[in-house]
Amino acid sequence: MVLSIIVQFCTAGLAFRLNRKTPYFWGWNVFAIAFLLMGVRQLIPLLRTMTSGSIAFDLYTEGLALLISVCLLAGVWMVGEMYEYIYHLRIEAEDEIENRKRTEVELRVAQQKAQDASDRLRLLSDNLPDGLVYQIDSGIDGQQRAFSYFSAGIQKLHELTVEEALQDPQRVYCQVHAEDRHLVAEREKYAAATMTPFTAEVRVVLPSGRSGWRLFASAPRRPSNQHLIWDGIEIDITGLKDAEQALRNSEALFRALFENAAEGVLVAGVASKRFVYANPAICSMLGYSEAELLSMTVPDIHPRDSRETIAAAFESQVKGNKSLASEIPCLRKDGTVFYADTNSSRVRIRGESCLMGLFSDVTARRKMEAERQRMQTLEILGTVAGGIAHDFNNLLMGVFGNIELATLELAPDHSANASLRAAHQALENARQLTTRLLTFAKGGNPVLETVDIRGCIGDTVRFHLAGSQIAPQVDLPDDLWPVIADKSQLAQVVSNLTLNALQAMPDGGTFHVQARNVPTCDMKDIPDLQGDYVQIIFRDEGKGIPEHILPRIFDPYFTTKRSGSGLGLTITHSIIRKHRGHIRVDSVPDQGTTFTVFLPVDDRKRMPKPPDPATKTGQSSQASGHVLLMDDEPGIRNTASRMLARSGYVVETAADGREAIEKYATAKRNGRPFDLTIMDLTVPGGMGGREAVKEVLAIDPLAKVMVSSGYYSDPVLANYGHYGFSGCLAKPFQLAELEQEVSRVMKAPAAGAAGTAG
Repeated sequence: MVLSIIVQFCTAGLAFRLNRKTPYFWGWNVFAIAFLLMGVRQLIPLLRTMTSGSIAFDLYTEGLALLISVCLLAGVWMVGEMYEYIYHLRIEAEDEIENRKRTEVELRVAQQKAQDASDRLRLLSDNLPDGLVYQIDSGIDGQQRAFSYFSAGIQKLHELTVEEALQDPQRVYCQVHAEDRHLVAEREKYAAATMTPFTAEVRVVLPSGRSGWRLFASAPRRPSNQHLIWDGIEIDITGLKDAEQALRNSEALFRALFENAAEGVLVAGVASKRFVYANPAICSMLGYSEAELLSMTVPDIHPRDSRETIAAAFESQVKGNKSLASEIPCLRKDGTVFYADTNSSRVRIRGESCLMGLFSDVTARRKMEAERQRMQTLEILGTVAGGIAHDFNNLLMGVFGNIELATLELAPDHSANASLRAAHQALENARQLTTRLLTFAKGGNPVLETVDIRGCIGDTVRFHLAGSQIAPQVDLPDDLWPVIADKSQLAQVVSNLTLNALQAMPDGGTFHVQARNVPTCDMKDIPDLQGDYVQIIFRDEGKGIPEHILPRIFDPYFTTKRSGSGLGLTITHSIIRKHRGHIRVDSVPDQGTTFTVFLPVDDRKRMPKPPDPATKTGQSSQASGHVLLMDDEPGIRNTASRMLARSGYVVETAADGREAIEKYATAKRNGRPFDLTIMDLTVPGGMGGREAVKEVLAIDPLAKVMVSSGYYSDPVLANYGHYGFSGCLAKPFQLAELEQEVSRVMKAPAAGAAGTAG
């Protein structure tokens, strides 16, 4: 409690005057106050000497401990010899003293805490990594720009000391890039009007010339003095901006890679399975636009019968069990199916867990692999078929010869002639069958020559379609390049494809055949094609070939027709392959099937052509000469000897090449050389004609030697002159064929004089 006491000192003594409310402090009455003042009288000697300032002392009166603080306010000279002094006395009881002391302690603790907090704040702000703390006093009107505080980070962020920055604020402001200053001004203006915080990212140029990015975050407030104060923080975000730019560059790079990648890229959400990204390559593969794909899910791009398998594979890849899947069927927009290898990985896009798949179209690879497998199968079957056909031709040789000899020995009107002619025709059919087998057999090489395919194709197509309900439409340009081919085998290809179209269109239609020159064959899905080609397209208008059957149509003995042998397309494929060409098939349900054939244009010389077996000379009675016949089959030696003897030749026989060489050498020494030697090409377990002809020509370079074989298309028969032979006979041969070829060779110069192949 504070008392205002007027103390009068004079010669008469001491007088007190109190303010009116004084008697009622602490609930005391006037007597209590008077009693108190009696204690104060003890202070008179001290008060007399006190002319200014204050004094505090303890007073103990009537059992009450008091703390009295006295402050001299004024001294006034009064009338007479009396001085009047005005004192303020602060009188506190014990409990008040304790409360005041407690309050003082709490105040000191609070002040210490405030100081500690201030120290911590300064310590934090001074050590803020890549940042600083600042305060701006904008005055009452908010128009001033005076910094009142900077943390130590000003040195690092602005290359200034705290003193330099506080002294001249423009040294900080001028570092903000000129193009960004308006951004800070606009946001600060709005923040001041709304009293809300603001942030701004700006560029700065430091005194050293270095540039960077800064993030400003500041909040306005008005303390009791109503000044507009900005408390802010500034952070160096140059590294962050550089990282963001690097990320943008990386994203642009990867987007460019994905956009221009040959592989298809699809990204689907793990939970929704909906596509969130598709690159142009996958759009091209599937036939959809990007917008269409982004409205679809994973199952939509796969055939229905494979969606369950695809879903299981998707879940497995999501779990990380497997990332690579081979030859997954994919469904195009037009309903066709292609196969792709996929490689997937987990990614996160816009916060969503996704699976990214890379798609490689392997349809061409599958075709090439199927082609290789088909070729390997044909090689194996060809070897077997070639052996069977060779042995069968040897058997036919004996039957053919004996039937012809029997026919010649019978009278023209003999009743057995009809049966013999029927048997001969059946054997001719059998020979054609073995010829077809040998065509795709390993040894079935074509006898190549330069062929103008226009006549061959057109005549064959029209011949087979004559009298049918199918109209041929043949488009063969006049400038079509000639090809190197076996004319008879090429005719067989055209025949097989035409008959295939005839069976595909039982109700009639149009069979389209067209050809064109292809200067550069650059189709990647066709293996091993280089150089110039002639392309021939055969297209029917039938029901087409079912997709599940299409890969098997060239397989041996595969057919869907009751009357089919299953060899037509197999032989066609084999012929084209042996011509170093290619054949492919495309089929659309209810629209027809298209076979496309590629035949090479080559510079190879024309090869000798085997004799036409249909030509008959009828000059057997005029023939003469000494002939050596070598064959390992006794039946063939017997039959062929009788046929030659029937034609007028003197015949000697040998069972293998070694015996034939000995007989030839002996006859030459004895002065009775052979005019012609006929040798079987192959002798199991012994010397065949290919080896024996070299030694015969070594004995007699002018010797005339013919080769005979059950392999009609053996390379030696196709180019017999290269091996030292003067002619060839394909078993089984008829008497007329034998007479024609023997007569031709006997009249022609010897081939051996030109040398033999090593």
